[in-house]
Amino acid sequence: MMGIKCKLVEDAGQRFYLRVFWGGKGTHGREYGYHNAMRFMQDYPYNGPITNYEEVQKKFACTEITTQAEHDEYRDKWPTKCTECEAIVPAFQVGASWAGTNGSVPAYQLFYATLYREIGTNETPRLLQEGDMFWAWWMPTDLDKRGHLMVVCPGKPLETQLDVWNSMSGRIWDTMSTATNCGHGAIGNHYCWTRVGEPPNCSITPSILIAPYHGYLTNGELTSV
Repeated sequence: MMGIKCKLVEDAGQRFYLRVFWGGKGTHGREYGYHNAMRFMQDYPYNGPITNYEEVQKKFACTEITTQAEHDEYRDKWPTKCTECEAIVPAFQVGASWAGTNGSVPAYQLFYATLYREIGTNETPRLLQEGDMFWAWWMPTDLDKRGHLMVVCPGKPLETQLDVWNSMSGRIWDTMSTATNCGHGAIGNHYCWTRVGEPPNCSITPSILIAPYHGYLTNGELTSV
């Protein structure tokens, strides 16, 4: 069976969306589901290597819109339907905030998704793809100051950064975390997987199960069981 050759990627920019989300428990049949409407606006590639991640996070922070003036800045550009089920986006409510409302109030948001490129290439910045590896620089450890090594496992297409981190469609394998079937628990520097070699041409054992994917990473290649 042909595998997926992994690539080591790095932060290369941000993708700007207008986003509205609403709903709560039970939406789309999920315990913590919600409607999500997004409209792509613009890409912002970085001009060079990042030297201050905190400044980048501050500049491209996702921001909830609460005033009429903020809303009207993008007047006719807000998305109108849920991208999953085409439910109609509820009207904007001045001064209302989604937090603490169990989703009954729609959140109008300026949303940013990180773009990546393969290290050492001039690849156009893009969203994550299956087989991508990246360092979670915000999670340095005693084992590796570069952070946790993350791997995007095979599955459905990643349309936005939400798809990457959403627990219902999670595709990210944190290779330096604790497995769900580990009896040790998340205590201290306990790691359930062992890495041999440098990314992307490394091997990590044992196998990984992120439903529906179950497979191995060997010599930089993801294969299915």
